[in-house]
Amino acid sequence: MVLQLDEALVVLADRLGGGLIALAATAGLATLLGGFFADRLDGKRTMLFACAMASVFFLTLFALVQTDHLNYPLIIAYAIVVGTLGAFMTPARDALLSQVAPDTSTGGIQQAVAFASLTQFGAQIVGMLFAAIAPLVGVANLLLGQAALMASAVFAITRVHPRPARKAASREG
Repeated sequence: MVLQLDEALVVLADRLGGGLIALAATAGLATLLGGFFADRLDGKRTMLFACAMASVFFLTLFALVQTDHLNYPLIIAYAIVVGTLGAFMTPARDALLSQVAPDTSTGGIQQAVAFASLTQFGAQIVGMLFAAIAPLVGVANLLLGQAALMASAVFAITRVHPRPARKAASREG
C-alpha cells in the first residue's frame, strides 16, 4: 500500500512539473513576441483582448471542473494558453504605463513601474494563499472568482485614458 502511494505521488509530481514547464516555457518564449507586438499595437486593445480571453478560459476551466471533464492534456493546453496570454498582457501593460503614468520629469514612470510590479507580485502571493484554501472553498469557486477578476480587469481597462500631452516650453528670445 505504501509503495503504491509513493508511486502515485511521483506520477503526480511529474505531471505537476510538466504543467509548470508548459506554462513557464510558453510564457518565456512568447514574451519576446508579446514585446514585439506591444511596441507596434495599441496596448489597450491588446490588454482588453487578452483579459477577455483569459476570463473565457477561466470560465471554460470552471465548467470542465464542474462537469468532471478536466484531464491532464487539457491542463497542459490551459497552461500554454494562459502562458501565451500573459506573455502578451505584461508587455502591453508596461507599454500602457508610459501613457498613463504621471509626468516623466518627476519620476512618474519609474514609480508606476514599481507600483505595477509590486501589485503583480502581491497578487501572486494572494493567489498562492487562495490555492492553499482551494480544498476548503473548492477549485471551481476559485476559477469562477478568477474569471470574474479578469472580467473586472476588462472593465477597468476600458476606463484607462492617456494623460494629456505635455505642452512644449516656448522659447522667447
